[in-house]
Amino acid sequence: MIIETEEALVNQLATGLGPLGLKVEAFPDRPEDYVFSHPVGVALVRYHESPYAKPDRTDYVIQNRDLQFEITIMVRNLRKHQGLYPVLEATRAVLQGFRSPKSRAATYMVSERFLEQKDGVWKYAVLVTVPTVAVQVATVGDLPGPPLVVTATEDVALVP
Repeated sequence: MIIETEEALVNQLATGLGPLGLKVEAFPDRPEDYVFSHPVGVALVRYHESPYAKPDRTDYVIQNRDLQFEITIMVRNLRKHQGLYPVLEATRAVLQGFRSPKSRAATYMVSERFLEQKDGVWKYAVLVTVPTVAVQVATVGDLPGPPLVVTATEDVALVP
């Protein structure tokens, strides 16, 4: 679910930020080796964390799981057409309300924060939440009562 959601966010951002000249990609596996060389800017998407809601049931576990992703934005100016401020607004516009394939509700914005300004590069982080559902992995005979009905947005594995 995390990989698919990250890919959906990257694709959605590429559609919205591409016209501004930004490159959009998943956060590098080795960030210490990443070299920012794009002439305009880049948006890097990475999974951050998932708060889980307390389950309401005791016979099997279904929990709301809010996948949080951080988008690190690096640009070479602050206010111009391709600067940080327009990119932050475009990021919000393209992600707020977006429904990824595995989500149970629309993506919503959590925060934007300054990270650093160094050598003419402005770096900000945008945190978004993609609401999903986590369902207990169970053996067919383990579940009490009537059969469990699961919607298409839930990840479920029934082991025979």
